[in-house]
Amino acid sequence: VLLSFVVEVEFNKMFSILISTTLIYSVQFLSYTNSQKIPWTAFNGGGSRSGINSKESLITRNSVAHLALKWSRQLSTRKDPIDSSPVFWPNVTLSSGETADLLFFNSLLGTLFAINAETGATVWQNTVTVVCPTNDCITKSSPALDPSGKFVYCWRVDGTVRKYAVGSGEEVTGNGFPVFMTYIPVYEQGSAPLNIIGNTLYMTTSGDNHDDSWYVGKVVAVDLTTGVTNVWNALCSNLRYVLQEKDCTVEDRNGAGIWSRGSVVDGGDNTIYVATGNGLFDANSGGYYYGDSLVRLVAGLPNNGSDIIVDTFTPTTFLDMKNKDYDLGSSSPCILPSIPASKTPNMIVQASKDFNLRLINRDNLSGQGCCGNTGGEVHKIAYSDGFVFDHPLAWQDPLGAVWVYVVTTDAQAPGSAAGFHAYQVLTDADGVSTLSLKYTLPIF
Repeated sequence: VLLSFVVEVEFNKMFSILISTTLIYSVQFLSYTNSQKIPWTAFNGGGSRSGINSKESLITRNSVAHLALKWSRQLSTRKDPIDSSPVFWPNVTLSSGETADLLFFNSLLGTLFAINAETGATVWQNTVTVVCPTNDCITKSSPALDPSGKFVYCWRVDGTVRKYAVGSGEEVTGNGFPVFMTYIPVYEQGSAPLNIIGNTLYMTTSGDNHDDSWYVGKVVAVDLTTGVTNVWNALCSNLRYVLQEKDCTVEDRNGAGIWSRGSVVDGGDNTIYVATGNGLFDANSGGYYYGDSLVRLVAGLPNNGSDIIVDTFTPTTFLDMKNKDYDLGSSSPCILPSIPASKTPNMIVQASKDFNLRLINRDNLSGQGCCGNTGGEVHKIAYSDGFVFDHPLAWQDPLGAVWVYVVTTDAQAPGSAAGFHAYQVLTDADGVSTLSLKYTLPIF
């Protein structure tokens, strides 16, 4: 299932949920049997953000034509649209004692909705507000569900991550919650979706829509058992706490925000990946600034005195990218299935606003060892019809070929899809892997 910037699509065994700017639609098969309900706990399934539900077998090329509208309803207004994808948990016990399958998602101004997936009825909703002199205190973040199914975690526009009982919407405090994320929620905001990897909750920050005030991109990790919170800052990365402006100089108001749809991605080996946006980069000269970089970190961000940066990749054109607003982190890293025939069997695809897809070696991001080196991608291929804001989808077909699917957004009309591109990872006799464009669907 591919998630587009305009319409977010999440599939479960019974339902397909489509969210537009103000409406939510539910479609289901005209007839079905033995439908199993599968939780969908975070954006793109959480974890590595693969976007693939391996337990899905009902939706096929033969059955998809039998989907039909089940219900639709308007939840918000044009001033407060839904710009996040839902998460899903089945058989939730409600305050009334009844059970229901629930969807959870945010509105732009920060209302958290719990919706009955069968009927579309609102089960509960709540809002946390903040005094906002800019009228721009918004979020595009998607919530995440606790592995137990008892709690939903949500970024709020007051700069916190909060915990709620799924059946009632009652806030649960203590043991680290609410999580403090920023001193300046008006200008340092959370637009990326939350993720839960193992028993750790992750959230990131970036700037507001105008990028005209001080902020620093950061990752915050919360141990859901102990409540211990750890921080990694993309600028002044040697400082392991939530920063104020006096703590860290930000050049040109570019704070290396972490704002992409995938945000934190699970590496599957006790590491995580994040891609940062425009900001100063000086790690190649021993500094602590990681603007426009792909960074691999120790999972949980332990603050025990050891270095948690495992590896980094930064394009050689980092200064040009910063000056031209070509965020490397406009998209999040897409982990590919392993390719044993390749010299670099474990790879990532990283899209960015400089109109390039980069194929990167996960085992040695720059090809030069850790850390702070520039260049060294395995392959780079250009595209020209728009920006990539979505999380690419990787798929290994039955013959073993690895494909990467990318949706571009019209650079002149953000939010409008420009094209759909299918790439294949080719590996030659010498084990060198490259990306090859196989087809592009017409612009729609």
